[in-house]
Amino acid sequence: MIPLTQRPPYLENLEGIEAYILNMYTLPAFRGYGLAKVLLIHCIDESRERGVKPIWLQASESGAPLYKKMDLKIRKVK
Repeated sequence: MIPLTQRPPYLENLEGIEAYILNMYTLPAFRGYGLAKVLLIHCIDESRERGVKPIWLQASESGAPLYKKMDLKIRKVK
């Protein structure tokens, strides 16, 4: 289950409920098999099923390519 956050409502999100994906990581030995993509799709689907539209995440340099492929907006972590 994805953790949800409550924020003050704003025009694009009148309910103020958002999902935040945090600490997604794939061990190097298991990269390249599509595991992270499957998990990310599951997180997005679950959020949509629960009526949550804004989904936030921060991308590391190694995670950014997956999020770009999935057409997500990226905020880079320094």
